Amino acid sequence: MKKQNLWFIGVFVLVLASFAVPVLAGGWATTTIDSLPDAIKAGEPARIEFTILQHGKTPRHTLTWDGKEVFLTPIVTATQGDTSLKFEAQPAKEVGHWFVDVTLPEAGTWEWSIDPKPFGGATELEPLVVESAVASSMAMGTGTVLPLIFSSALIGLLVIGFVWWRGRKTAFNMPRKA
Repeated sequence: MKKQNLWFIGVFVLVLASFAVPVLAGGWATTTIDSLPDAIKAGEPARIEFTILQHGKTPRHTLTWDGKEVFLTPIVTATQGDTSLKFEAQPAKEVGHWFVDVTLPEAGTWEWSIDPKPFGGATELEPLVVESAVASSMAMGTGTVLPLIFSSALIGLLVIGFVWWRGRKTAFNMPRKA
């Protein structure tokens, strides 16, 4: 009976060790956001920039695994309800820095993460709030047109006031009675 227990424990340890092999591929990494757009509009591309640091220290585009150079392929996943979209990030010039252009088709709140493959574990990030394309363009129009209308009206009133002031007759420029 004891031999059976030892056999079972040995097989169990081997099975657990087989799950550890992907971790040996590159260890772990941290992913930090470098920049997000001020506003993300539905149906329009938005650029997200981030950095991947192996073991939280070393910026990486590649790993050396079994004597071979392996390129990282970070995947950004965005999910809203039943819709799940994946975008592959591209390396930026500076090592460890990445960018991805995401186009989210619908307005609303999107859950998203970055998986720095082949490192293990995706980084869950704060939800993205996506504006509808119509609402954001209307808001943008209001924000840029109203100050223009207001300043034009103010300039017009100043010009009219100046012309009126210059043209009125005062006691100094009225003809004298003889």
